[in-house]
Amino acid sequence: MLSFVEEITLLLLDDTQGRFVDLPLSASDVVVAGAALMDMALADRIDSDLERLTVVDTKPTGDDILDDALARLAQPGQELSVSAAVEGLAAMPRATRKRR
Repeated sequence: MLSFVEEITLLLLDDTQGRFVDLPLSASDVVVAGAALMDMALADRIDSDLERLTVVDTKPTGDDILDDALARLAQPGQELSVSAAVEGLAAMPRATRKRR
């Protein structure tokens, strides 16, 4: 079964040219960030309510993209709003998702 990040990454590929579809950088990156947050929540690494996001387990997931995202979120003493978490992960380099 593919993770949300893998599914979204595949949807962003142009099958005929073998490269990423040219969406506005911010739109595609926010989608991938949201997918990473969903995967981390399903893996019981983060928890959130309407305002705050909390890292509940820093143990690696075994997925390079999710582990990079988790490390960004798990900064000591950092409390995040959900929107700040999405914005922070959306700023991750595009090269991160090209590892797939």
